[in-house]
Amino acid sequence: MRASLAARLSVALGKAVTLTGQDVDPATVAVATRFGGGPGPASFLATHARLTSRWQRWVRQVASATRRHQAARARLAGAVAELVETGGDTR
Repeated sequence: MRASLAARLSVALGKAVTLTGQDVDPATVAVATRFGGGPGPASFLATHARLTSRWQRWVRQVASATRRHQAARARLAGAVAELVETGGDTR
């Protein structure tokens, strides 16, 4: 089995691959997993960092949009108040 797996990996990677008992031990593989969102610590940390960055960017975008909307609301209120004071006469 190990030789067959090594042969398939060699073909897939385009380079020679040899496997030891530790290489195919499920616990060792799980700890070392760095791709596909697997359970390995490196995979978790990379995914967590990426999601944290996206969340922080979203928070900044929402805060910016909120500031723009508040400013627009204040400008609109000012324009409405001016129209009310002048009776709609903008001359």
